[in-house]
Amino acid sequence: MLELALDLDVRSVRSARHYVREQLARHHCPSELIDDVGLLVSELVTNAVVHGSPGIRLVLKVQRRCVRVEVSDGTTTGPQRLETGREASSGRGLVLVDRLASRWSVEASDEGKTVWFEVDLPS
Repeated sequence: MLELALDLDVRSVRSARHYVREQLARHHCPSELIDDVGLLVSELVTNAVVHGSPGIRLVLKVQRRCVRVEVSDGTTTGPQRLETGREASSGRGLVLVDRLASRWSVEASDEGKTVWFEVDLPS
């Protein structure tokens, strides 16, 4: 398990994405999986930075059958799926998570919430 504390700052999105991509490459994950997970990490960390509160934490677990990413922040408000038009510049994060993740969910706690996803590794 790898963990990264992030600031409530837009620069954290890039830091998180690069960190995860680097770690997955070290585990010899396929490049397509690295791209998908990097994109989903960007979406979840962006949501935490824009809509969350301090205490953002990213956890990466490279397991035998899947990669699991957890993004936690200090607010209990869960992500909202938005209906966006084709011209919208934001609001597609959960649509991407639905399409690219094998599984995902939100877990609330006294300290805030954790949004997690898993992407299955190829057989």
